[in-house]
Amino acid sequence: MASLFGPVAPVPAQRLRVLADGHTLDIGGRTITALDTPGHASHHLALMDSSTGVVFTGDALGIHVPDLPVLRPATPPPEFDLALAVASIARIRDAASSTLLFAHFGPIEDVDRTCDLAVRRLNEWTDAVRGAMRSTTDLDEIVEVLTREAARETVTGAEAQLDLDRLETLAGVRMNATGIARYLTKQAERDAEAREDAGPQAS
Repeated sequence: MASLFGPVAPVPAQRLRVLADGHTLDIGGRTITALDTPGHASHHLALMDSSTGVVFTGDALGIHVPDLPVLRPATPPPEFDLALAVASIARIRDAASSTLLFAHFGPIEDVDRTCDLAVRRLNEWTDAVRGAMRSTTDLDEIVEVLTREAARETVTGAEAQLDLDRLETLAGVRMNATGIARYLTKQAERDAEAREDAGPQAS
């Protein structure tokens, strides 16, 4: 991270304000509203500028590469949750009346198309990992499957120009595969517990 962004200096505690869903900040005549948008991570917030309808998405929709119609999901461990991520994208879509501003990188004005793409990619990547996990628990093999899925997204049109090394630095396939695999494992454990709690009637 230091090689990309330089040194990280601590922010004085008195300058920090913890935001929750619906909290607002008044900045230069603008009202910035915090939106609880878990999925990428449980603590994730998006920010809406009420004066423009712009939403600062953070990583909720994934990693965007400038000037290319590419979104790479951001599904790191330990807290990625597909259902929450999809619901958060819907919330961002509803809140954004003009532009999406990505942390890596924005802006994008086509809100609906971008949100549709984000949901599709999340589902495709999760399906790819789920399919791999039916036959293996080896992370290297799962990563190989997801790498092929990622490559499938970058073989035509402008996406072929993608700087894959740069994208790997921002959101590596292995990290994303690990997050999805952990989510699917935890989901299976929860489903098994629910069947046990329901007793014989569940079968």
